[in-house]
Amino acid sequence: MDKPLGEKDFLRLLEQGLELPPGQRQDWLATLPISAPDKTRLARLLDQMTQAEVNINPTQIRHDWLENPIKPGAEIGSFRILDLIGTGGMGHVYLAERVEGDFDQQVAIKLLNARVVDQELLSLFNNERQILA
Repeated sequence: MDKPLGEKDFLRLLEQGLELPPGQRQDWLATLPISAPDKTRLARLLDQMTQAEVNINPTQIRHDWLENPIKPGAEIGSFRILDLIGTGGMGHVYLAERVEGDFDQQVAIKLLNARVVDQELLSLFNNERQILA
């Protein structure tokens, strides 16, 4: 039996799963040498994050958040940042939870790096949004 994942390893796998097209995630999950409860939790979060598209008003984003990781607990719109999932060439991706509204929801929020935003990057980002939506 595989031992339970630590949170950092879990978040690393969550980031990897989010990078895959939704149609490939089940096959990918099946190959992971992790415990059944971790697979179930990972599959559930990937599904929830894929279903949730969050539009955040740009005025709710502080400029320094576009270049430096946001600390857990910070709020953007109706979401509270829980953890940094990953950092890449486009920017930072965060695990967040809804703090307003009538239901619980966890989402991934991606903030593009302000220094590298150009028309090509925006096109890639919009394509990614369409795939996840």
